[in-house]
Amino acid sequence: MLSERPLHELSIDEIAASAGTSKALVFHYFGSRPELLRAIRAVGAKKRAEFVPELLARLGHPQLADDAERALGALGDEALPPLRDLLFAPETTLEVKREIPGVLVRLGTPEAQRALMESLLHHDPTLRRRVIASLVRVRRRHPELQLEAELLETVLAAEITGHYRSHQVLD
Repeated sequence: MLSERPLHELSIDEIAASAGTSKALVFHYFGSRPELLRAIRAVGAKKRAEFVPELLARLGHPQLADDAERALGALGDEALPPLRDLLFAPETTLEVKREIPGVLVRLGTPEAQRALMESLLHHDPTLRRRVIASLVRVRRRHPELQLEAELLETVLAAEITGHYRSHQVLD
């Protein structure tokens, strides 16, 4: 149950039932709902690589994607290899691929930026737009990271040209 819905939507009764305990015992140990949620989030934020596959699976669920993105971002570079694999795997759904740039922004490492640059040429225009927006966000958050400006300018020029040509065809 805890993995099916965002944490803030769960009642104390539901959390206690998932833990196999009573509401009274939960309040005895944690005192209040905010304290309990803080404890759950702290456990969730632990850097544990074995959680990565479970978190990656949640990226494709609209109700869980934000929480999964935050948790993957907290994992740091541990999350990068499976994220990169998922981003470039042909069997990965577009819904999942479209969430990955946001996670890479949270990582904010040179390797995450490199993964974004490598995915600039993806055939899906929505994913390309998210990758470009993510590169901008990485640049704003981490101006110390070097950006392959020439490659980015080439891709942007191709994107603009393609957009312009699509309008010519339609006219």
